[in-house]
Amino acid sequence: MRSMTGYGRGEAAKDGFKFTVELNSINRKQSDISINLAKELVELEPRIRDEINAHLSRGRVMVVVAFHRSSAKAEEQVELDVALAKAYHRAIQKLQKEMKLNGSLTLDTILRAPGVMKLAEGALDAESVWPSVEAALRKAITGLVKMREKEGKYLANDLAERLGFPQTDASARQVIIVVQVGAQIIGLLVDAVSDILTLTTENIQPTPDVASDFVKSFVRGILAIDGRMIGVIELDGVMTTESEAAA
Repeated sequence: MRSMTGYGRGEAAKDGFKFTVELNSINRKQSDISINLAKELVELEPRIRDEINAHLSRGRVMVVVAFHRSSAKAEEQVELDVALAKAYHRAIQKLQKEMKLNGSLTLDTILRAPGVMKLAEGALDAESVWPSVEAALRKAITGLVKMREKEGKYLANDLAERLGFPQTDASARQVIIVVQVGAQIIGLLVDAVSDILTLTTENIQPTPDVASDFVKSFVRGILAIDGRMIGVIELDGVMTTESEAAA
């Protein structure tokens, strides 16, 4: 059994860049993925979404993908337009002379002028860094799943204790199904859920005559799907049977 609440974080580095992926998930019946990406990595959003959907089927998942340059890499990406800097210098000196203004002209003033210093275009290629982003993403997913399983085990044991069920070692496939029987809301701890079906009375065949009276007391009928025979349980009958056994 897994909770839908969790957190995971992963990192990976390549060619002077470090990529960080953080995942936060909260409870939601359907899958809802929100991705926050740096503009240089926007084209990777469909791949990130597909990777998450392959491992997480429910819950609202918030994704943050960031990258950082090393100091050496940052220096490589800075471009200086020397010709433009000289043009600014000449223009400012000319303006000082014409307006008869005093004041020193510093390098800092020139560097702050628009276009003199900028980052190189195309410094980060999303396609080439995808393997690193993917590696960080998978680490984050692994951490998130582990936290969900740990939280789910705690919730399963807590609910089982509240319902008076014996303590068991909960597996990742165990699920607690909340149902209404008459005026009562109860939780049923089951080993696994393989399918969720919507049925009508026309789909259900009568319980075979060979079944014992005890079985007939809580098995409503038989359903045939894809070559499988599935018993349809009447929860009112189960609860009555358990109450009688306890008495």
